[in-house]
Amino acid sequence: MSSFCCSLCPTNRRFDSFAKMFQHITLYHQNEPNFNITCDLNNACGVLYKTYSAYKAHVYRQHITELHLKNKSNNNSNITSSESEQQEIMNNSSMGLGTNNDDDDILDSIDDDIQATLIDDDCETNIFNSASFFDSINTDESIPKLLLLIKRSYMLFILKLREEYLLPQGVTNIISTYIITLIRHLEILLNKKAVLPSAYIYSSSSSSVPKQNQKIIEIYQLHETLDDLSNIIESISKNNYQFIKNCEKYLNYDSPEQVILSSPDEPIEHAYFIPIDRTISSMLNSQPLLSEILENIQQQRISVENDSDLMLSIRDGYYGNRFDEDSLLIQLYLDDIGLTNPLGAKRDQHKMTMVYFCLEDIPDKYRSKLNFIQLVAVCESKHLKVNSLMIHSIMY
Repeated sequence: MSSFCCSLCPTNRRFDSFAKMFQHITLYHQNEPNFNITCDLNNACGVLYKTYSAYKAHVYRQHITELHLKNKSNNNSNITSSESEQQEIMNNSSMGLGTNNDDDDILDSIDDDIQATLIDDDCETNIFNSASFFDSINTDESIPKLLLLIKRSYMLFILKLREEYLLPQGVTNIISTYIITLIRHLEILLNKKAVLPSAYIYSSSSSSVPKQNQKIIEIYQLHETLDDLSNIIESISKNNYQFIKNCEKYLNYDSPEQVILSSPDEPIEHAYFIPIDRTISSMLNSQPLLSEILENIQQQRISVENDSDLMLSIRDGYYGNRFDEDSLLIQLYLDDIGLTNPLGAKRDQHKMTMVYFCLEDIPDKYRSKLNFIQLVAVCESKHLKVNSLMIHSIMY
């Protein structure tokens, strides 16, 4: 049986599959300052890589098949459970494994030293590629151990989000909530596809009383459901273009429109804007928000009528009487920001002009919230200044 040696380990640790060695490198060596590895999987390789990202990209491009090959040596091992063990597993599963003190002790010991447990079990977890991790799991493991492996992988996932990407606990909680929601939706889909089995209406026991309200689902239906769910997730996160198109289709997202600022004989320069009418239309689709806006306008009118010295908006000024009573007030903001591009030939700091707007008629409690300050347009500040000078010279 072929083996794979990790050249980054002082002991040249060996693995019986390339997938396990790659998971080991990902987990233990990717952040080493002196990362240095040569790929020698076949004669066409032999390239030296000094960064983990370059090595990972090469593996995904050239050796994806070897990466997902399962360990052949474990195919002959069968783990059989006695009838009592299977019954205990079913009981633990029905109770969510929450009332078994022995299982809790096992989980606590795993929590104390995740990496040591991973080495002992010879199942190092690739927290950067969850698909590769689950491909390396021995499917002959018992149900409780599989559940422990799932919990372990999720713990490492949360640790990565918190320690490497520095996400706060509130964000990780939201991620967990959405994962649970996804699982609940999956349960609903499976329940919809479940059917009453005609062959198992009567129990095989001595009792001939029909079993009521029992449903089963064919395994191919389960695979189809999981495949459908996987395809949905993959289609959403396939690339940024597909993600934007899905947002436009299902979330009423409006992409910025591109306009050309330069003359035909000049290098092409662009600006981007988002039509205000579309943004306002999306905001006012919320009936509660629309009701609060109308109520706020009415309260301001009543306050001004009761006290003539008050002026709560431009409606209460000298020119306010010209406005239609059904109109909404919009306030525009203009701000300059600096963007730094450290790469490429145009390494420089670019000054950008951002135009925002907000509805003046929304209640005061919403005024300072970012959700109610909407982007209108973006362009480089130099173009705005040049065009404004040209307009000023034409006018005067």
